[in-house]
Amino acid sequence: MQVSLLGNGVFGSAIGSVLEHNGVRPQYADIGQPLTSNADVLIILVPTQAIRSALKDNSHAVTDSTIIVSCSKGIEEATHFLPHQIVADMGIKNPYYSLLGPSFAENIIERQPTIMSLGYDDYEHVDELQSLLQNDYFRIRPIEGCEMLEMAAAFKNIYAISCGYAQGLGYGANTRAALITLALQEFAALAHAKGFTGYDVLSPGVLGDMVLTCSSDKSRNFQFGHELAESTDTAHLSAQAKTTEGYHTAHSVLAIAEQAGLRLPLAELTARVVHHPGPHDETFRAFMAQC
Repeated sequence: MQVSLLGNGVFGSAIGSVLEHNGVRPQYADIGQPLTSNADVLIILVPTQAIRSALKDNSHAVTDSTIIVSCSKGIEEATHFLPHQIVADMGIKNPYYSLLGPSFAENIIERQPTIMSLGYDDYEHVDELQSLLQNDYFRIRPIEGCEMLEMAAAFKNIYAISCGYAQGLGYGANTRAALITLALQEFAALAHAKGFTGYDVLSPGVLGDMVLTCSSDKSRNFQFGHELAESTDTAHLSAQAKTTEGYHTAHSVLAIAEQAGLRLPLAELTARVVHHPGPHDETFRAFMAQC
């Protein structure tokens, strides 16, 4: 079986290390470096904003039988599309799965126990993918619904920014726990409005990913929120924003909520902080006082 990794960044290296531990030698390709052969399994590991161009550059590697697995987290700015919608919009109708959940790349490479969710709309290849990827330290739990899982992965980036911002303002663990609770409540409301039948707040890709990303200073989105609260260096913040998925996701989150007929106050507050840098201390305190 030829497994190809589209994206050779740190997380690509992590997934590659899992495959190599399992006796599989994957083919790697970074952005702008096309794959050299067809893929039986194509794992997408590029940032969401680069999925469209990366797939276009590697359309030759996707055959009718190629299984596509996406690890990308975020929403395409121009369209408000999630990864599975980008792939479908490109006319690719291959079997599609989402591999997402609480996972820092360096911990995977160190073979620390990790559990991720495998989202599916058709169960057909789930057992095959579990056999390919699972081992004694890297575990996969199937969950129905690629859209639900990808939306959870995108929204938690926004909420991680709010948690980092709160810490930057000097708030501690109590406030962070409150924000995570509010975030889960907002996402549960969205899941209900969207009619996600397979929604499970206790899955690794929902609760696990939310807790990890919102409570660790290793999270890029958490770090960005912290710097928004502390830094006045606009050039530095602008550079950080370019590699922070939550920054690109902020306005899309509000658009998706509006389409579902919802208001998500914490997501709205975070979008305001992200896109209008400046002192928001009083706005944040007022928000927390009304929760």
